[in-house]
Order: sequence, then structure tokens, then C-alpha cells
Amino acid sequence: MPDTKRTPTGKALSDLILDLFRLNSRISAAGDRLVADLGLTSARWQVLGAIVAAERPQPVA
Repeated sequence: MPDTKRTPTGKALSDLILDLFRLNSRISAAGDRLVADLGLTSARWQVLGAIVAAERPQPVA
């Protein structure tokens, strides 16, 4: 992949986004550990959270 020139602002934004991805991964892993005894995964509790937050019933398809 060619070395792309980035502005300092662009590099800062890229670094921030990568940090957010890393943080999301850590939060998901911690969530998996918290609900493991309940037989849940982070994917399942995210779906449950979306259902609770929905203002009306959502389609499943």
C-alpha cells in the first residue's frame, strides 16, 4: 500500500478513530465477561438493548 500523505488533522482523526475501535473492543470484551454466566454475548445484549430502546416494535427480517 502506498504511503499516503496526511495532514496533521487527518492523522489526529485517524488516530482518534483507531482508539475508538480499540475502546469498543475492550468494552465488548468486558461486556462478554459480565454476562457470560447468563449465557449471553455482547452481540445478544446489544440486540436486547436496541429492542428496549426502540419506540415501536421492530421487524425481525
